[in-house]
Amino acid sequence: MLKVQELYRAVLLAAAPGTASAQQPQPPGPPLSTDERRCAGLNAAAPDAQAQACTALLGSGRYVGDNLAIVRANLGIAYARSGDYDRAIGEFDTALRINPNYTRAYISRGNAQLVKRDFERAIANFDQAVRLDPRAASSFMGRATAYDAKGDIDRAIADYDSAIRLDPNLGAADCSNGMSARARPRATCASRPPNTRMAARSSISASAV
Repeated sequence: MLKVQELYRAVLLAAAPGTASAQQPQPPGPPLSTDERRCAGLNAAAPDAQAQACTALLGSGRYVGDNLAIVRANLGIAYARSGDYDRAIGEFDTALRINPNYTRAYISRGNAQLVKRDFERAIANFDQAVRLDPRAASSFMGRATAYDAKGDIDRAIADYDSAIRLDPNLGAADCSNGMSARARPRATCASRPPNTRMAARSSISASAV
């Protein structure tokens, strides 16, 4: 199985129900409730606590549209963090039925399929994420890892290098974490000096890390 560290980080939950975009930061709203913070994976919430919080939010019936998709995706991330990838994929499927343009849900579903070694489906999800947001380095990194695992080294290297161009804060260790020995000598990003990766940015919005 591929390493899953750093694959799953919760999307930040929009506090108020409505039709907030899952890709763009929203205007500040009311402070997040305890369950909203836990569902979003804030304050280092454990997977079980995150899943329980998301389930409670779903049971409240207060979330609709894009915000409902965010809660479903967060629940999927909680399941993935606990190693239940099939259940996670089911939640990402639901999130995408609610919001077919939810880039982060495609990336998260691709990551889950990547861990399951379902490389073709993973690539299809990363392809869609790239179409929706060609500036998301994580889409290219995930797709590169899938191509690399399949032995498609040329495509893997192109995506690894695209990822580092999009996010210069990715250091050599970030880039080569899942890179095969075949790809590493040829990838520009693997030869870069290590950088200090910027801390994950958090804001009360529907944006995803």
